Amino acid sequence: MAVTPMMAQYLEIKARAEDAIVFFRMGDFFEIFGEDALVTAPLLGLTLTAREKGDQTKIPFCGVPHHSARAYWLKLLHQGFKVAIADQVEDAAEAKGLVKRDIVRIYTPGSIDELEALTDKAPNYLIALFEDPSTREVAFLACELSTGDLRLGLMEGEDAILPLVQKFAPKEIVTRRFYQESLQKLVAPYLLDAKVSFGVLPEKALREGGARHALLERFVLEGRSRAEVFLLNGFFHYLDDLKVSPTQLTRIKPLTQQKTMNWDETARRDLEVFETQRRRTREGSLFHEIDRTYTAMGGRLFYHNLLEPSTDPQWIRHRQDVVKEFLSAPSCLSAVGDKLKKLADIERLFTRVLSRRTSPQELAKIRSALQKAEALASELKEFGHLRCQKEREQLLLAKDVCVRLEKDLLPEPTGLGEGFQVFQEGVDEEFDRLRELASGGEEKLREYEQRLRDETGILSLKIKQHKSYGLLIEVTKTNLKKVPASFVRRQTMVNNERFVTDELIELEDNLQEAAAKASAYESALMEALLDFLAPYQAQIAAVAQAIAFWDVTQGFARLALEKKYTCPQLSEKGEVVLRANRHPVVEGIVGRDQFMPNDIYLGHDKRSLLITGPNMAGKSTVMRQVALSALLHQVGSFVPAAEARLPLFDRIFTRVGASDDLARGQSTFMVEMSEAAVILKEASADSLVILDEVGRGTSSEDGLALAYSILFELAERIGAYCLFATHYHEMIPSVASLRRVGMVQTEAIPGEQIKFTHRLIEGYASSSFGVEVARLAGIPESVLERAQSFIVDSSAREASPVAPKKEEGESLSAREARRLGVMLEKLERVNLNRMTPLQALQWLHEMQSSMDQVDEAPLFSDLVL
Repeated sequence: MAVTPMMAQYLEIKARAEDAIVFFRMGDFFEIFGEDALVTAPLLGLTLTAREKGDQTKIPFCGVPHHSARAYWLKLLHQGFKVAIADQVEDAAEAKGLVKRDIVRIYTPGSIDELEALTDKAPNYLIALFEDPSTREVAFLACELSTGDLRLGLMEGEDAILPLVQKFAPKEIVTRRFYQESLQKLVAPYLLDAKVSFGVLPEKALREGGARHALLERFVLEGRSRAEVFLLNGFFHYLDDLKVSPTQLTRIKPLTQQKTMNWDETARRDLEVFETQRRRTREGSLFHEIDRTYTAMGGRLFYHNLLEPSTDPQWIRHRQDVVKEFLSAPSCLSAVGDKLKKLADIERLFTRVLSRRTSPQELAKIRSALQKAEALASELKEFGHLRCQKEREQLLLAKDVCVRLEKDLLPEPTGLGEGFQVFQEGVDEEFDRLRELASGGEEKLREYEQRLRDETGILSLKIKQHKSYGLLIEVTKTNLKKVPASFVRRQTMVNNERFVTDELIELEDNLQEAAAKASAYESALMEALLDFLAPYQAQIAAVAQAIAFWDVTQGFARLALEKKYTCPQLSEKGEVVLRANRHPVVEGIVGRDQFMPNDIYLGHDKRSLLITGPNMAGKSTVMRQVALSALLHQVGSFVPAAEARLPLFDRIFTRVGASDDLARGQSTFMVEMSEAAVILKEASADSLVILDEVGRGTSSEDGLALAYSILFELAERIGAYCLFATHYHEMIPSVASLRRVGMVQTEAIPGEQIKFTHRLIEGYASSSFGVEVARLAGIPESVLERAQSFIVDSSAREASPVAPKKEEGESLSAREARRLGVMLEKLERVNLNRMTPLQALQWLHEMQSSMDQVDEAPLFSDLVL
């Protein structure tokens, strides 16, 4: 098939780029061809057209100006695409024939270091997996290239893959080609709303005896398995293929940090820590509601803390002490906040320094951030807490970098080659001389232009820059008679003609030479500056960590002031004491005045609570707020309560709501039982377990039996801290005999319209008030009446076998049987010994209302179905 040389060049590059969208440089444009154009044109809002291919056919194409192409490929990256940049790699003026082009960078969603394409307060992980065929060990790698976070470890079986994928929420997954399809099937159902890209590890780097990457020499690999070393080697070669410099990767961390809670995605999802369950948005999540950090670094640290809460009491107490210090010094808290506002993300910016892809403007942002860090350290000099000395001194570790940037850079530098306004005067004498020559060119041109006007008498004469011909003297046709013989005609236009002179040519050559020398010298100075900065990676990282620490702790202090949070005490006896506890997110939505706080107590010997009560009465909210308070405690924050004493939980487990997993062929009940099985297998006596409506997805008999048995196992055998909400009131007599389970209920006051107080009280509920809740939801009254009649008649029929008989010859009327059945059912459920006088009166009121409803309702047999 005959194609043009240019198209042959494109097709060769496209074959190497594989599934990446190729941006192919053509002069002042980047052009996109073929299937790439058909896909991207509608996404980017570009006009789709066609170009001659060379074999008498046309190929679709679209294009964007080269100076604005970056915005377009970043947009594609946001949507999960890969982008290959095929640029000119030789000067078009010096090229013999077709200009040589090659791939200079392949951007993928997981390898971005452009700040505009990253979420500032969330990580951007790429993960990679490799199974060693000889040992069957599976290595797992997670890398955040924009911050230099590299984690590596072995997985305990394939069951560990999904939890790790969910934990790191990667933008890109890289593995061997033959394993890619099965991995996509495994993780895709759990990443429905995420645009995840898939990459292929180069086989040559995975084969035994394959070339070992030079970067492996910087790591201590002793004790690492073959699978881990092979995966590292393959990963670095994968980055080489992308033309990515990973010089910021200097140390390897474990997959899970020590002394942290290893909790799973189910709990994070149910508690809506990072996003809401229904809308999958950040707004409405815990992170969004309580984040008070000012910087991207602080936001990411808080994000990681929530992902891996601490189980180290000293670490937690250290943060709490800092928060207390801030609260005792409000002026310092305010000043620290002012210093942190608009402080640049030096952690990610310095990564671009190391990859030599930074700009003078980004260096100026680093300088400004370091200046603010110094001012922050000065502000904290009188800070009372001595254990904060380390974090304060860390802010000053990159002082040499700040001094160098202050000395070298202008206050507001331009880009390289844009007028030579990057470096301060006096940084280099030779550069100052060349810059003066180059920047003085405009003045020399103006002087020459004015001299020509004076000599020729042509007052409208102008010297202009032409794209192809360079500098030209422009004269209108009415003045052509005044043009001297020394002028050489170069171009004739409709209204004017253009000329050159020997002096203009010499002047242009001198100016171009001066500009080229100044530009080259400026670039050399930039390289020298980057050479100076590169060894300070560790110091910059330490400053970034210190900024993040102060940002997170000041955020906790502002949150405590704003929301009236209290410092939780570590419970030495294992008690859970939360007085006037609130849900941080719900309180933020409805307002503190409208939220009903509740007291929670779990003793050392009675660690579980059975929570009963109607729907909409607040059972789920109460359970979640306990878990969220525990979470906030273990990230070092104060908690939403008037008083708090909490133990350190090793895990938080949840089983909340109803959801199926159709992609894996699992029903709602199967998902429920699978999650319950994990909890029963992994929970310990130091775990907090939240269970809401377990057993509702099957028959009442099976569900009741499973619910009771699960609670029994958790409370009596495992001894975990457990909050168990249910509508299975039949459980109450059996649960009452369990020594480690207490019983509470969410209060509901019956009447013409049921009233939910959202208050937690002792005892248990005798009714779920389902019909009343349905009425509040707007169910038609005819449906509600029929449902109520069905309940009454069903109760009568269930109670009739045990109803007392009348004298021979007498019989109970249907109405009497129903009244008696309802009464007996309610009497069997009530435990008067556990009721307060007020609850007893409430129960009698409910009984009386039930009798009235029995009398007014038609017989079930009379209903028209």
